[in-house]
Amino acid sequence: MKLVEMGKINLDTPVSNYLKRWQLPPSEFDNEQVTVRRLLSHTADLTDGLGYSGFTNRDSIQTIEASLTKAKDADAGLNGEVKVGIGPNSAWIYSGGGFALLQLLVEETSGQTFNEFMKINIFQPLNMTSSTYILNDSLEDRLYEFYNSNTTAAPHFY
Repeated sequence: MKLVEMGKINLDTPVSNYLKRWQLPPSEFDNEQVTVRRLLSHTADLTDGLGYSGFTNRDSIQTIEASLTKAKDADAGLNGEVKVGIGPNSAWIYSGGGFALLQLLVEETSGQTFNEFMKINIFQPLNMTSSTYILNDSLEDRLYEFYNSNTTAAPHFY
């Protein structure tokens, strides 16, 4: 929404108009119906079903484009491919891939990394001085423990 406020994007323009580094793969459905508004509301009808499980080490992290093509950290049983799988705006379907696509859109339209854009435009104005999208060693002493459903400590994923 910050990009809309800045006049860089329109909620109802096809996301393909903004993307250079990656495009939705061809499908039997109209990719031009995939808009920012529909991605934000999970009505673009992408059928990736992603949950991203994350990586145990930072060397395994994929580029955004690679994760949209075939996420190596897709939740168990999912193929990790982001594509339009039913007619856009015909159903509500959660899409982690849709939010990764929005992350790419932020980078493409701002000319900044997602983390830089968020830091400058969201975190700093809100005085969120410890917020980041990049997990690094300097944060180790400030990360909260979190747990699996069986109450064992869970690792922090990248």
